[in-house]
Amino acid sequence: MKRYGILLFALCLSVASAMTAQSVPNEATAVTGTFTAVLLGSNEPNGGDPIAVGFATVTVDESARTVSFTLSEAGVAAPTAAHIHRGPSGVNGQIVVPFNFPFNNGFASGTVTNVDDSLIREIVANPSNFYANIHNAPFPGGAIRGQLMAAPGTTTGTCLADSTTLCLNQGRFKVQVAFQTATAAGIGKAIPLTGDTGAFWFFSQNNLELMVKVVDGRAVNGKFWFFSGGLSDVGYAITVTDLTTGTVRTYAGPRGTQSALNDTSAF
Repeated sequence: MKRYGILLFALCLSVASAMTAQSVPNEATAVTGTFTAVLLGSNEPNGGDPIAVGFATVTVDESARTVSFTLSEAGVAAPTAAHIHRGPSGVNGQIVVPFNFPFNNGFASGTVTNVDDSLIREIVANPSNFYANIHNAPFPGGAIRGQLMAAPGTTTGTCLADSTTLCLNQGRFKVQVAFQTATAAGIGKAIPLTGDTGAFWFFSQNNLELMVKVVDGRAVNGKFWFFSGGLSDVGYAITVTDLTTGTVRTYAGPRGTQSALNDTSAF
């Protein structure tokens, strides 16, 4: 009888251990991913802000059960909320990750904790079925929006240059731009000029709109420096990613103002 009791106790422990193991994500197979979205008013099914633009960078980590994000916007009057929703392009969907962090000078960032691991796996498996958006009082259903898309090369390795991506400082930094006018919005087209400097055009290749550069200033203050200068009053949002550290910085130039930016402690 005593032996039966010991076996029963061992069985209960075994079942409890199995149940515990099933409730915690397996760290060996836990998924992670980094995604970006270009946020435009024209992407909102019910009509968004026609003069606003923004960027979202989202990193999900199943083992930590976190969603980290950086949002930038130009032209959204007094943002009131931002979220990730479940829903394909052109369809409004439910909120699945609320970004309850305030905007400061057009930027918001933070980490949402205790996110359901099954949701993280769903986002990684099908990012285009989710979108990020920013709300405000004039556009309570969403001022600007963009579907999530995989962000290749954002965690490590060499920058992948293409028609919309500049790779600067020996490929360590990836630079992308979105723009917005009163009548048009889109993604800037990249033109590399030197190893540290490049430009973007928005409407035609012979009409440059924005100059950017990343300078190695580590000999002075231990940092890489970022500079940009607009050549017109078109609104824009810039995302710069350090592929060595994974650090992401966002910068915005409001529509109607010819903007110049400098950040000597950027990276």
